[in-house]
Amino acid sequence: MLYLHSYTSPLGKIFLTSDSRTLISVCFEEQFKESKNYTKNNTSKAIVSTKKWLDKYFDNKVPKISELEFKIHSTPFRERVWRELLKIPYGKTTTYGNIAQNMANSLGIKKMSSQAIGTAIGKNPLLIIIPCHRVVGANNLGGYSAGLEKKIELLKHENIL
Repeated sequence: MLYLHSYTSPLGKIFLTSDSRTLISVCFEEQFKESKNYTKNNTSKAIVSTKKWLDKYFDNKVPKISELEFKIHSTPFRERVWRELLKIPYGKTTTYGNIAQNMANSLGIKKMSSQAIGTAIGKNPLLIIIPCHRVVGANNLGGYSAGLEKKIELLKHENIL
């Protein structure tokens, strides 16, 4: 069974989906496409812990990723990129190029495409939780699947901008 909950944040509605134990997705209202039969229930363990995590985040505290149980199912490459994103500290940014170089180093190859990194980041199913908003271009803010305005607001929230 899949559960759906609408969380009201300072940036607008955020939709949380989970199975009975783990968080599956976090997205802003503008991105949400209800294509499955969800039970609208905010009492699943994953939903409750995610709401608490988001409450801390938007209350200018720094919640730990270890407070959440989540699933990410995708290609091995995307999953590896998303694990790299989890290493970016609150209030800091990195570039697509830095992530590409870190990935290349860990794989023992000379270089990796920043564009491939950006494409993988754009498929992140757990916005805010997996902090793709902290990845910027070398000369600009880069993109954000929820829109550049949301990225700017998240970066301002973390006192980066």
